Amino acid sequence: VAALGGRSLLVAGDYKTVPLEPRFALTADAAAIAALLDANPGARWLLLAGALPEAFLAELARAARRGGRELDVVVADPTKVFLNERGPEFYARQGVRLRALRPIALRAITVNPVAPSHTASTRPSCARSWPRSSLGCRSSMSCTRSTAARSRARPPSAWA
Repeated sequence: VAALGGRSLLVAGDYKTVPLEPRFALTADAAAIAALLDANPGARWLLLAGALPEAFLAELARAARRGGRELDVVVADPTKVFLNERGPEFYARQGVRLRALRPIALRAITVNPVAPSHTASTRPSCARSWPRSSLGCRSSMSCTRSTAARSRARPPSAWA
């Protein structure tokens, strides 16, 4: 992807390529995605130079499933894959597998124990350590709270 000047491509099994419009994954709607796949029935790979939002991936999975096909989506930069509702396994079951040119070397995971989008089930280490520490987790997950956050923090029973 990088050798192509940052352009995204749809690639067929015979390696015939179809260049995509810049920012296609960010701007394409369901009709444009379906039209692209319908016009290229031999497509096997989608090489993306930029971001991969979940809305695009969900529509791509729907279009691929309707066409009874499987597709590998290869991203140049895995830090630009934005999945919030479903994980890669879900999309793989739908026939769209996610791949990355360069994997991420995961060194640590941190959790914000007072983030409104998290539930007690997403921060069990924080829930276990609450009574022992007002500063956060004492486990492999690093959960810390600022002085301001501590002052408005709620006990684990109120997190749900």
